[in-house]
Amino acid sequence: MVDGVYRAFRARPLFWAAVVQITFILLRGAERIVPLPPENPPQQELSVAGKTENNKDNNQAIREITGAIADWPQKRPRGIKRFTVVTADGEKIAAFIESADGKRAETASGIPLAKGARVKLRGYFRQPRSARNPGEFDYRAYLLTRGIRRTFRAARGRDDPSAQDAEPPVKITSPAGAINSLADAVRGATLRAVAEHVPDEDSAALLSRMLIGESSDGTDGDEDLERFASLRENFALAGVAHVLVISGLHVGYVAAIFWFIFRLSGLSKTNAGALALPFIWIYALAAGGTTPVIRAAVMATSLMLSAGIGRGYDSYQALGLASIVTLSANPADLFSAGFQLSYAATFGIIHFSKYTPSFVKISNRAAAWVAGIIWMSFSAQLFTTPLVSSYFGRFSTVAFISNLAVIPAAGIALGAGIAAVIFDFIFRPAAAFCGLIASVALTSASAAVNFLSHIPNASIPVASPGMVSSIAWYSGSVFVPVFLKMKKLSAAAAIGILAVALAATPSDFWNTRGGARVTFLSSEGECALIETRDARNILIDAGGFWDPSRSAAKDSYIPFLRKKNIRELDAVFLTSPEFSRYGSLEEIIRAVRVKRVYVNPGISLWPEYFSLMEMLEEKKIPVSEIWAPWRMSAGDASIIALNPAIRRSDTSRNALALLFVSGRMKIYFTSGADEVFERRMSERINPGGGLIIKIPRSARRGVDSLFEMLRPDYAIINAKSPAAQLQRGGMIFLDDTGAAEAGIACDGGMILKLSSPPRAGKIGNINDEEKNKKNSRIPQHIASEGVIDGKTP
Repeated sequence: MVDGVYRAFRARPLFWAAVVQITFILLRGAERIVPLPPENPPQQELSVAGKTENNKDNNQAIREITGAIADWPQKRPRGIKRFTVVTADGEKIAAFIESADGKRAETASGIPLAKGARVKLRGYFRQPRSARNPGEFDYRAYLLTRGIRRTFRAARGRDDPSAQDAEPPVKITSPAGAINSLADAVRGATLRAVAEHVPDEDSAALLSRMLIGESSDGTDGDEDLERFASLRENFALAGVAHVLVISGLHVGYVAAIFWFIFRLSGLSKTNAGALALPFIWIYALAAGGTTPVIRAAVMATSLMLSAGIGRGYDSYQALGLASIVTLSANPADLFSAGFQLSYAATFGIIHFSKYTPSFVKISNRAAAWVAGIIWMSFSAQLFTTPLVSSYFGRFSTVAFISNLAVIPAAGIALGAGIAAVIFDFIFRPAAAFCGLIASVALTSASAAVNFLSHIPNASIPVASPGMVSSIAWYSGSVFVPVFLKMKKLSAAAAIGILAVALAATPSDFWNTRGGARVTFLSSEGECALIETRDARNILIDAGGFWDPSRSAAKDSYIPFLRKKNIRELDAVFLTSPEFSRYGSLEEIIRAVRVKRVYVNPGISLWPEYFSLMEMLEEKKIPVSEIWAPWRMSAGDASIIALNPAIRRSDTSRNALALLFVSGRMKIYFTSGADEVFERRMSERINPGGGLIIKIPRSARRGVDSLFEMLRPDYAIINAKSPAAQLQRGGMIFLDDTGAAEAGIACDGGMILKLSSPPRAGKIGNINDEEKNKKNSRIPQHIASEGVIDGKTP
């Protein structure tokens, strides 16, 4: 065995050296790899060399930092640009600048923001925020993978009133070096050529993104960014988002084009490969130098050099060398989604290519080409499925068909696009012809993607796999092609390996639960998910942002539902016709199936609310008004309406107040009812053990007296800066880590497992069903409309 290990290591030393390096980095972890900022200063007392002034508006100190821009600035909505600054002491900082008019970020000098330029920024530091809710994008963890621990936002005039006569917040002190300037010139030439010669606007945006990772020259507005985001979402749903990410396919086309150009000029293969290398690396720098680009450039360089010196090319060796180069520059990159997806897909393609089964080897060239694309897509998807499930919470069921339709079109568009950029300097009519070819190819690809992405269940939500599932999955993936090469045991062995992988899957991929569970999500709007013991999913409110550039549904609610593998909601309650209660429901309905919606009998004049009601009617989702003492049964749990019993002229008093009961625990959703009503409710809800009250952001007044009346175990409020009188034991603030003094740490969204309540509690006459029916002021068929018993509603 020792001899076998030695021979394997000797055959591919770079590959196994990369495995050792990866193992070492995994054992250390990202937190220990990324260095702390100088002296590890706290958030509000950052010590940075430079000028320090007081900022009265946001109670933060205005700082001044200098450093070199380490990457190409990326556009964000509202004219914001983001880039990485490396200071003199080696610290990496994520910097954000914003224009005064909200359209274009500008600098004080005429020198553009470019990679390699030295910049002086005036502004304030911020700590990157972790995920507020389960399944949400963890920005802090993402920055750690890039070696960044804090961010810096350039101050504007309203942020820094003391600096109105001082230097501007952004100043370029020296331009980029020769190599980066050349790469910047390539980027500019590419953007100009694509914009001029590709007639279709969406195709031009896609081609620019495919060539250099940029969709325009930086002057586009939020509408253009939103339109491209919609296109990118369609590509993701169809399982072909990798086409838009610069990787081996793109670098391979650049290498092949320049290699053929030099070969046509009469050079030998060795000389053509040697001359193509500078163009490969200039393109890699112009494309941003991301992990997939560097990996592909290193592997392409290995191929050219091995051909030049007459040595055999080993894909595993080249992949190992690329990994060593990438991780030596930034070890924390190992924990990024880009690194993991790029290297997993490449390893899968390489591994499966070594064991190509006989049914892929077809004599007919066209059929063999199609079979090759399917086999390559299958191998890449097989090795990236656990990662895609973990990072994005989805699985594309149409990926094979999409790749078959899109990859050939993308290849034609890439080749034509690169040719258009080259011909733009030589013969412009030829550049226009190449641009037209690229436009037609991408228009066809976009039409196919748009059709496939809108097929029902084209992309299904899945839960994140656990360690056992991932190990079983990759073990099966590695051995499947080996057994497929065998003649007699291939089918039985393949089925056996996949069975082992699937045997460990249900506990991780599919949602399982022991007892009732309630998750309070932290956002600008109100939202709580109730999961009952019998697998019913009930949403209480789905609030949103008034700011159109932000989306609570896309940022928080939908990722959370995908992480929980929830594909449908049995019921949604909208406790009030306020945007903070219903603003995200339209987007949620587009992502998951909603069986029924319950609303309060209040009246809303907001057009957004009418739009939501029209959408519910169009999708034929039943909508019911509910009154006290309406109740819903879901297994061993119940939801009871406590308010309103009658319609009041004051619409603010018509808000729904709900009581969720599961075993000995009860949660009271106050929903902003008035103080007189809360006092009356306190007589019906026996205070003491087992009671939790949920207080909405808009109902903080009078909460102190409510807390005294009900004496709950905990009171949960969705407020970042609650009133001073609320700072007491038992209060849990969803936006503050560990703010509760009751022993429950809360970091953003909070999950309560109700299968083990802290103390027994009584519910009083609320559970007396006969009294409810007797005291009901509405017809009984409406009062019992929401019963969920497996047969109705």
